[in-house]
Amino acid sequence: MSAQGQKYYKVNDTKTEMDAATFIDKSRTYVPVRFLGNSLGVENENISYDGSNVVLIKDVKSLGLKIGDNQLTVDGKATAKMDVVPIIKEGRTYLPARFVAEAFGYQVDWDADTEMVRVFSNGVQLKPEIVYRVEKYLGAEMTYYVDSMDSKYNHWKYGSRRDNFIISTGDNDKEDISELSIGVFEYATEEDILKSYAVMWGLYPNNPEIVQKTQSILVKKRQQNDYDEKNEFVVNNQRIWVNTWWNDDTQLYDIIIFKRGK
Repeated sequence: MSAQGQKYYKVNDTKTEMDAATFIDKSRTYVPVRFLGNSLGVENENISYDGSNVVLIKDVKSLGLKIGDNQLTVDGKATAKMDVVPIIKEGRTYLPARFVAEAFGYQVDWDADTEMVRVFSNGVQLKPEIVYRVEKYLGAEMTYYVDSMDSKYNHWKYGSRRDNFIISTGDNDKEDISELSIGVFEYATEEDILKSYAVMWGLYPNNPEIVQKTQSILVKKRQQNDYDEKNEFVVNNQRIWVNTWWNDDTQLYDIIIFKRGK
């Protein structure tokens, strides 16, 4: 939708310029009322403001907010109170994006890397933050895999075992302690190998030893099919394994990033 401090928002790939910038206050992103409404599909004629009260109407739903008041109403009925309030800044009225979007039935998440609020239609599978970060360093999008037999095995992934290169998040299963895994196999292209390095460089820019160890393993595995080596790194209370296995001569190396504290 919109990044903090920016004077634009995007709906799908369409960019719209704003004449005032978004900002963050008390960990909430504020967007000028008219542009927030427009980005959520509210027409200008359905946005009203009398100097104190704001009303936004979309389809048959009406939202009401008041400057300095944390109570939001939907169709005239009070909802749970917000933890921030609408404000006036430099003569412009700003609303907290998350509460307005969610009141209209959207799903909202936050990209910490870009400081961007992302808004999705209800029912869309939201990407975990790790997926956005991997896509940034990978230069490609991951897709959501749905297991037809058991949803606990659903996960985000890029590539496949058949492609000799795969990156995947942990399953939806709460008992799965892995956050991300990277597998590189014997027929992986040099481009895919470089992609695996790029992801690890991006995720751990202050720990070059992780990629260096991966490169060392690759050289040794190519020289000896049954080469076996296991390594563990710990960064900010997060374990990272970089391994190759003597009993799997089809895999050059794998990297497993565990959930923090696991």
